[in-house]
Amino acid sequence: MIRFFIVHVLRPIVLSVSLAWLLASMLQAQASGGAVAAAVPTGSAKNESETVYELEEFFVVAERYGAVGDFSLVSIQVLEAAELERQIQATLGETLAWEPGLNASYFGPGASRPVIRGLGDYRVRMLVDDIGTLDVSDNSPDHGVPLEPLLIRRVDIHRGPDALLFGNAAIGGAINSQTRVLPEELPAQVVSGSVETRYETAADGRSVAAYGTARTGEFALRLTGAARRADDYDIPGSARTAEYERNANPPDAFPTLKNTQTGASERVPNPVGKLTNTQLETVTNSIGALWEPESGVGRLGLAYSRYESNYGVPYQYPGPGELYGDTEMQMWQSRVDLDASLETDLEWFERLRFRLGHADYGHEEWFVGRAWQADTVFTDTLMGLESSEARVDLFHRFLDTIEGVVGVHGFERELDVSGRFQKNPNSLRIPYLFETSNVAAFLVETFTLGQWTVRGGYRYERQQINNYSNQINGIGGVFGDRGESHSLAGGLTWRKVAPWIFDELALTLNLSRIERLPSETERYASWSNPAIGRFVLGTFYQGDPYQKESSSALELGAELHRGDWSGRINLFHYDFENFIFLEDQKGFGNLAQYLSKDATFRGGEAELTWRVQETATSAWRIKGMIDFVQGENNTDDTYLPRIPPLRVGSRIECEQGAFHAGADLRYAFKQDNTQAATASAARELETDAYFELNLDAQYRWTLADTDLTVFARLQNALDAERRAHASFLKDVAPLPGRSLSLGLRWEF
Repeated sequence: MIRFFIVHVLRPIVLSVSLAWLLASMLQAQASGGAVAAAVPTGSAKNESETVYELEEFFVVAERYGAVGDFSLVSIQVLEAAELERQIQATLGETLAWEPGLNASYFGPGASRPVIRGLGDYRVRMLVDDIGTLDVSDNSPDHGVPLEPLLIRRVDIHRGPDALLFGNAAIGGAINSQTRVLPEELPAQVVSGSVETRYETAADGRSVAAYGTARTGEFALRLTGAARRADDYDIPGSARTAEYERNANPPDAFPTLKNTQTGASERVPNPVGKLTNTQLETVTNSIGALWEPESGVGRLGLAYSRYESNYGVPYQYPGPGELYGDTEMQMWQSRVDLDASLETDLEWFERLRFRLGHADYGHEEWFVGRAWQADTVFTDTLMGLESSEARVDLFHRFLDTIEGVVGVHGFERELDVSGRFQKNPNSLRIPYLFETSNVAAFLVETFTLGQWTVRGGYRYERQQINNYSNQINGIGGVFGDRGESHSLAGGLTWRKVAPWIFDELALTLNLSRIERLPSETERYASWSNPAIGRFVLGTFYQGDPYQKESSSALELGAELHRGDWSGRINLFHYDFENFIFLEDQKGFGNLAQYLSKDATFRGGEAELTWRVQETATSAWRIKGMIDFVQGENNTDDTYLPRIPPLRVGSRIECEQGAFHAGADLRYAFKQDNTQAATASAARELETDAYFELNLDAQYRWTLADTDLTVFARLQNALDAERRAHASFLKDVAPLPGRSLSLGLRWEF
């Protein structure tokens, strides 16, 4: 504990603050007269925004794509730092899990991705500062995202078929995390920054994050550091459900494994009160430099970051003939980012932005034996990814009625996989190697005339996958797939002030036709994934041709305001052709195969906010939300697996000067619309309903030029058993029990 505190808590704080102060002093001494220019550039007029109504976390963002309403073609929901700080968790998926329309693919504290409208994996693009996360979190739920939520300053959530700007793969949407690796702009102070530390009780979790910025003239240097450590977390009951116990190894009525020392079959313990192998330890650091000329002609930023994470995966019963033990993940990523932009006074060429990211990523999946196999430790599946992604965006405006963006976007990646044929230290290791290149061009335009706004966009992508696996194994040559995709989207918004009984009303209709090209994993996977307890096969091995996944989508939305009341509702319907998903196969042990079926998704989200009382120093607000989605496998006439249930929730919050407090009450309904057993697919188990109550409070002191904030959050105050139906682990790994989180934040 003491060593962890010194190495991972004190060191990042001291390093960030001390180096920032030292650099600032050196640079300041070199400046004429030792003074920093008093005039701080505020940038050009790139933040032109029309007046909009605010729905708490929901903002209409006009900086890049114009603004019409929350349901325009590229509308986004923005979570600012204050909201993120209140609900932050170890992963971004958990942090966003109760935003309307969002869930988490929860795979333990170390790995959790957002699920948007029941769609996840490749259909939700994970972005860092407008560029992909450059990892393998989309090809398996046990792979974590190399991103520390404590160092995120804002999250943009792009819902629906917002694929034209971020990639045709983002049929479900995109999560764009704006980090603190580079400053947003040149700070007014010579030295500024923040230090934050947290402790939570359920897993004896400790975390710290710090960033510091030093500025001289037109230049700024940013250093960040964060560390997080937690033990196995508390749960209110048993890890595995009773129904899972009955179905895991019938007719024995409970999972058993053969004791290799005695030869007898022994029952696999079902943890009670604490979920074993859910420990977590992460460390991340970065350094970034920004040049922003006072003339406001643009900016240039360059950053390097390093992320390391070691975490356990909750135990899954693998079958009676398998080894008894846990899977632990060791993950790392080194990344370089370049951000450059040019501002002009020309209508047809307002702004040009270039983004480039390059990363080396790797992880090892370790088997660590238990009980009679405690001495068995070996590396199982290994993955490495070297990838680069770049985009160029040109923003333009014509005649004050047409504005848009045109650009090119592409990536290259090399995926190296090495998997054992069986979970055994002496089993044959088989290497796989894939190279994927993707290039795209896109155009999004907005035309506004009075109360009406029309949006339209088009995106073209070309993708090439080369499979070198046979060549490196000496059994054949290089083969692969090549394809093209075309996507179209259009939207119409009518917005009027003071119609009928409302102060403002906006109605929107969106239509889209999106085509997605399969990934190398969906196509050619043929390896054991010990963390999810399955052997995974791609579509290639069932003889399917290389074909696109297509989605036709219809969305209807309304945003309204009346007095102290604000609300929004959004309904959607997706029809998929060749919807690719991972399905458990029965009769083949733990085989899971990527299959393509026709599918339908339909559902909606709604929010309502009542501003009970608001003054300059105090406020009372009450919010309500509801979301639901239904996913159907039309080919087999059954439901799709891992579709989130209907949820309702409410929040009441109070602000009295420097004191803020709030309470969330949420209810997730029972999910009984589950995948039925078919000729090949195993039956999916149901998930029970649960209540969740969370309480939070904070107090902020302003001292000279610094702010000191103390905060507390009681998560799952009712100590309810909660299971995430969107998770592969829903039957063996409940979410944490009651947990009190305490923290302190100093901003200077």
